[in-house]
Amino acid sequence: MLEYFLLTFDSSNKSIKAERVLRRNKLAARVIPVPEELSKGCGFAVRLDGNLEEAKNFLCEKNICPKGIYKFIEDNSCRKIAKVEKNDLPR
Repeated sequence: MLEYFLLTFDSSNKSIKAERVLRRNKLAARVIPVPEELSKGCGFAVRLDGNLEEAKNFLCEKNICPKGIYKFIEDNSCRKIAKVEKNDLPR
């Protein structure tokens, strides 16, 4: 089973900045296209294969706040997506 988080942002530029911040802090992060389950339009998100709390703290320090955070769970050919609640996001 594979689990990871997907962080969405208001712009592609913020996604790229977020990836840079997370990678500088030794977290496994990379920019990917937003999956069509989340958005029919174009755009980029950051895939995080690491500690979500650490990532949120590093991003908040740089005033880069995610628009949404989703947890992906992939098992064989099945993929489940759960939205992380707003009150779980940093303030």
